[in-house]
Amino acid sequence: MSINSFTAASRLLVACSIVASLGACASDQSVESSSSADTEQAVTYTATTEEAALIKSDQPLPPGPIVMYMNGLSCPLCATNIDQQVEKLPGVSDIKVDLSTGKVKANLTGPQTPSPKQLSTAADAAGVTLVKIAR
Repeated sequence: MSINSFTAASRLLVACSIVASLGACASDQSVESSSSADTEQAVTYTATTEEAALIKSDQPLPPGPIVMYMNGLSCPLCATNIDQQVEKLPGVSDIKVDLSTGKVKANLTGPQTPSPKQLSTAADAAGVTLVKIAR
């Protein structure tokens, strides 16, 4: 086996491992355990009609701190994914993910800030669900 073939095979193996890990995390598949302390428990939020309507808005949010309530945010991989996805949006800084509460805090600054719909799309890309946004 040549070095190039080995490198390509290694990359494929790593890619498959990552996809498998993301799939298990995003679909909340967990291995049964004899102890409930061994399993990760995600916080589940619900939204009012008004809060659910806000998430669909295309209007940019005003600058300032926000708190995003997420469902499915239960493991370090999810936290890394949401951090990376939200960080890509213009005007978002100081992202802090709290796995114990399922909340993501961020600061919106500058002339361009994301809309709730953009934040929701970023959450979906990370494998979690944005339920509501608060100030």
